[in-house]
Amino acid sequence: MIQWSVLIILVAVVMALWLLTIWLVCGNEIPGKGAFGDAFGATNTLFSGLAAALFFFAIFMQRQDLAFTKKMLADSAEAQQQSADSHTESLKELKKQNAHMLQQNAVMRTQNRLAKLQAEIDIVSSLSENVDSISADGLPDGFKRNPGALKRALFQRLYQLKSNVENLDA
Repeated sequence: MIQWSVLIILVAVVMALWLLTIWLVCGNEIPGKGAFGDAFGATNTLFSGLAAALFFFAIFMQRQDLAFTKKMLADSAEAQQQSADSHTESLKELKKQNAHMLQQNAVMRTQNRLAKLQAEIDIVSSLSENVDSISADGLPDGFKRNPGALKRALFQRLYQLKSNVENLDA
């Protein structure tokens, strides 16, 4: 809005100067042929003055546009910095989450292995307690001939499993 008012003021000043020039040349008399021609010389002055006014108006407009562009660039740079800072924070949080998930994964693998070992311990314990009641028909040949070997093998396996569990706890 201020831009148009500046242009209107510049044009009004140029028109006023042009009219003043015609009044000074012609005065109160009806112009003669020479004075009338001099009035057209004043028209040349009018257009030159309008051109100068438009030139200064263009400079004024360019200064305003340049100031606006400078402000927008500063705002854009600030927004980019905020975006970069936000991205850095997100990356830090993702790294923390990844480390936490890796820890949880390791704990779950350990718990899974512990559960499998505990299940095997339970089976071997049950078998070793009931080794005397197992029929020899379902046993491999080596155990059919020597039932004590089965008991020893079960106890050895039970000892191995318990040492595996103790290693997991450490």
